Parts: sequence; structure tokens; C-alpha cells
Amino acid sequence: MDQNYYKYYVEYIGTFVFVSIILNSKRPEYSQYAPLAIGIGLAAVIQFGGFLSGGHYNPAVSFASFINKTISSNDLFIYVIVQLIGAYSAKLFFDKKYLKL
Repeated sequence: MDQNYYKYYVEYIGTFVFVSIILNSKRPEYSQYAPLAIGIGLAAVIQFGGFLSGGHYNPAVSFASFINKTISSNDLFIYVIVQLIGAYSAKLFFDKKYLKL
């Protein structure tokens, strides 16, 4: 597989993990630790995949990188799509796990 595609997989996995942490930290028993959990989670996923993909994990960060000309318009489009799919996948996983759908 072409190594250029790894960055898209990393963005998907990182966004999935990051949004999962956000969704889990909103539960009442963990709400007092939410800022700490989200901050550590974001730092962890950036450390995990930042060297491959740039560690965006958020369409706003990807757009800012595009404005600064560090990623191409093609990468911006794919990053945003992959990030949205990762976030939606995390939401579906969270709903299935905690709402017993």
C-alpha cells in the first residue's frame, strides 16, 4: 500500500479515539475530570500519529493548515471527510455501547 494513505487512516483512528474520549467524559460520573481527560487524550493521539498525518483530528485545524499552505486542497478534502467519518463512527460506537441500541 502506498504510504501516503497511512496519514488518512491515522486521522480516522485519531479522530475516533479523540471523539470517544470526549463522549465518555460527558458521562456524569466522569464530568469533573472531563477537561483533563480530553487534554491528555488529545496529547496522546497527537503523539501517536502526529508524525504521519500532522495530528489534525479536527476539520478546523486541517483548514488552518490549508490556509498556511502546509497541506494541499486534495489533502484538506480527504482529511475533513475522514475526520467526519471517524467522529460519526465514535458516536455510533458510543450509542451502541451505552444506550444498548
